[in-house]
Amino acid sequence: MRLGMTVLAFFVLAGCGEKFGGRCNDTPDCQKGLECAAYDNLSFCVEEGTTACREAPGCREQGLCTRKGGQCIVYYDWDCRQTGLCMAEGKCTVKEGACIAVLDVDCEKSENCAYEGECKAQEGACIAPADENCLQSKNCKEKGACTAKNGQCEVIKDDDCRKAQVCTTAAECTPKDGKCSVASEEDCKRSLLCEKGGKCAFENGACVVPPPPPEEGEAAEGEGAAKDDKKTEKKTEKKVEKKGK
Repeated sequence: MRLGMTVLAFFVLAGCGEKFGGRCNDTPDCQKGLECAAYDNLSFCVEEGTTACREAPGCREQGLCTRKGGQCIVYYDWDCRQTGLCMAEGKCTVKEGACIAVLDVDCEKSENCAYEGECKAQEGACIAPADENCLQSKNCKEKGACTAKNGQCEVIKDDDCRKAQVCTTAAECTPKDGKCSVASEEDCKRSLLCEKGGKCAFENGACVVPPPPPEEGEAAEGEGAAKDDKKTEKKTEKKVEKKGK
C-alpha cells in the first residue's frame, strides 16, 4: 500500500500529458518511447503497451494492467482497485504480483461484505470472523446464513432459518445440508404458501394442499362399510372354528 501511495504522489508532481494513451515524446517528464497513462484524474508515464494491457480482459478481471518487461502484470494498487476483485471481494492491494485483501475498509466496501458478511481482512482475503458480521448480511436475512464458521457465514441454527425470508415465502424453515429446507407440516404452516396458497400439509419434501375432508354422507357410508367388513370377518372366523371341531 505504501508503494502505491508513493507512486501516486510521484504522478501528481510529474504529470506527463493530458490524455491516456497518448505518446509522451514531446513532454519533459517522459523518456522516449513511453506512453501517457491516466488514473483518478492524474497522468503519468508508463511502458509502451500499457494501453493495450488496460484494455484487455485480464486488467478488469485480475488487475493485469501495467506493462513491465514486455508483459501485462499487477504492479500498482490502482491496478487492483479498478478490478472486479476489488469491488466484489475487497482485494484492492497488490502483493507479489497479485491483488489481495489487506485493509478492513476495502472488505467493508465489497459486495461480499454486503451479501456474505465477509467484512474483515485476514491472510489476503475478506472473511466473516464472527456472527455479528453474518447477522448484517443479506444472505442471513434472506437465506438464514447467520452463523460464522471457518471464516464464512453458514446455515446452522433453527432460529436463523425461521427468521429468514425463505421461511416466510417458501416454508424453508429448517436447516438441512447447509441450507434452509422444508422439513415438516409446521414449516408449511409458518409460510405464505399456507396462508395465501392453502399449501398447509407436508408431503414428499414439499408443502401441498391437504385433501378435502369427506362429506357427512360419505363418512357415514364409510363407517357402515367398515362395520359390515368386521361382521363378515367374524362370521368367517366362526365357520372356520366349527369346521375345525
